[in-house]
Amino acid sequence: KLIDQALSSGVKVAVCSTSNEKAVSAIVSCLLGPERAEKMQIFAGDIVPRKKPNPAIYNLAAQTLGVDPASCVVIEDSAIGLAAAKAAGMKCVVTKSGLSELFCRCQNESPSFFSVTLLKKT
Repeated sequence: KLIDQALSSGVKVAVCSTSNEKAVSAIVSCLLGPERAEKMQIFAGDIVPRKKPNPAIYNLAAQTLGVDPASCVVIEDSAIGLAAAKAAGMKCVVTKSGLSELFCRCQNESPSFFSVTLLKKT
């Protein structure tokens, strides 16, 4: 739903992964459907010299899409991804998982970090 709303509002959506492009494209198409997948650009780890936590993949995405990194919001699932997004100067939302100690550590390290347990439309 979030991706559909972003795309219908003209927001540029991309996928940045440390995996190779073929694998990422297949997963995106399978999970989101080919119609959505066609509307977003894939930036994979095999096109940048250094992988996350280096911000190269996010810097390349912002540059290619012609957007200011400060206006980007990254959805991540790892501490390494969070570090890469922050190093690129982007805002980051980290999905919560079984690694709750990571979130406690991040909250202590960054005053801008907070945990969202429930999102709902009001």
